[in-house]
Amino acid sequence: MLFNRLFSAITLASFIVSILAAPIEVKRHSIGLQQECKKIAVELEETLDHKNIGLPVGPEDEAKIAQFKAKCSPEDQKKTHGSVAAAILATHKQLKALEPKITKTMAGPLNLGSIEKTIGAFMTDMHKKVSELNAALESFKGEGPSVVYGNPAGGTQLTPGDLAKVANTLISDISELKDKVQNVSGYTISSALQNIGEDVRNIKKTLETISPELKGSIQT
Repeated sequence: MLFNRLFSAITLASFIVSILAAPIEVKRHSIGLQQECKKIAVELEETLDHKNIGLPVGPEDEAKIAQFKAKCSPEDQKKTHGSVAAAILATHKQLKALEPKITKTMAGPLNLGSIEKTIGAFMTDMHKKVSELNAALESFKGEGPSVVYGNPAGGTQLTPGDLAKVANTLISDISELKDKVQNVSGYTISSALQNIGEDVRNIKKTLETISPELKGSIQT
């Protein structure tokens, strides 16, 4: 079986096997999402096969793998999907860890080519993380207020205004990180920045679908 040969490539393969073989054992997953995950798993077979034999995998394929993992991996669901705010804060923490690295790189000393390569890698990683967040948020569609507005710190349930503030803080920081590198040229950077912008728009749409009360409250 193809996936048995892919196990050494990435740990993702281990749960792709289970997804293709049986329903996903995550309470939040609907039948429709199970079917979607199986479809994506089949689409990723060739990409994972290339990765296994050492062929390069492009940033878009890496992002697709990240999206699949966030949406379909039971382990990742358990780690970050206790509430919408928890998922957003988990991604925010990852992006905060990137910020000093980006600042240091922009301060140099590196030649122009090195800066473009390094910043390009950071922006690609950022796109991967933000797109993974949108995939994670999609799993909350159809959930009730107790899950959508769950407080990661415990205690009183968040209000729509509280959740909007959490989301807008993330989006504001994403914008600031993009501004830091806006003067660095290069196809990889430009492509990643464009993708990140689309990711943010998708996050806004997803949040407004999860909770119509958020419409008009999420910035882009």
